[in-house]
Amino acid sequence: MNLQHIEYFVELSHTHNYVISAEHLHITQPSLTYAISQLEQELGVKLFEKRGRNNVLTQYGKIFLFYAEATLRTLDTGIHAVKDRAQGAVTIRLGFFSYLGNSYIPKLIKSFREEHPDDTINFTFETGNTRMLLEGLEDGRFDFIFCSPTHKNEFASTVVSKQGLVMALPKGHELAGKKRITAKQASRYPFISYTVGTYTRKAMNGWFEDAGVTPDIRFEALETPVVEGFISSGFGIGLMPRDEVLDSMEIDLIPETSPRLERDIKMLWNDHISRPQLHDDFRRYVERNSKGNH
Repeated sequence: MNLQHIEYFVELSHTHNYVISAEHLHITQPSLTYAISQLEQELGVKLFEKRGRNNVLTQYGKIFLFYAEATLRTLDTGIHAVKDRAQGAVTIRLGFFSYLGNSYIPKLIKSFREEHPDDTINFTFETGNTRMLLEGLEDGRFDFIFCSPTHKNEFASTVVSKQGLVMALPKGHELAGKKRITAKQASRYPFISYTVGTYTRKAMNGWFEDAGVTPDIRFEALETPVVEGFISSGFGIGLMPRDEVLDSMEIDLIPETSPRLERDIKMLWNDHISRPQLHDDFRRYVERNSKGNH
């Protein structure tokens, strides 16, 4: 698979327009059209479909975008890590849930840099689900990760925030407009669920069990874009982490469950390896400023 074609695909997924994307990429529109066509032929599915004047992602395109962006971020992280090591700078490699990149991580990095203005510190970033992030920490690809593990592990951790779960509905669903939903109410509808082993699935199971009802699970998926895609397409309703809903214009939300469901967002690190002093400074800074500390 051509790496450049993947870069073209990601650009088009953001602009939804071949002309604009070609201009951004400094290539001709026929070249971009050919690259997307080659990707679709290789994958055996359509990645885009026409919707008015825009070219929007299909359900397959949404899935591929998640991994395409992760691939490009990983490559970029490797390039920066090699360059930083050659220049003698300290690099802190972070992995985290994608929604944390909207506000939490940028604000954290900005305030930490302000506290260490004279230090040469570089950061690299990569997003993923809990399993991918834990694997990356174990493999030494990350120095710190921010996620929500469901099982005990060998890593040190501190709670940095909490995140509630919301009920996602297909647009125009009869439950749309409700402010709160119970497990008994939700059990009357087909359910789209995260796979076993995820925090959201664990919370969902406990929610239904406590209410004495069993959900009608129609589909299961590991990635948020897939769960959201099936919900927005009308296959069912489903619990999703607040702030991780990618295309909120295509679904409706019930903002609260009864009782309230939430998860701990933790920072984890390997406490059994030696690390630069600035790594320890960063860890202590996060611990000192996290919402999880009381």
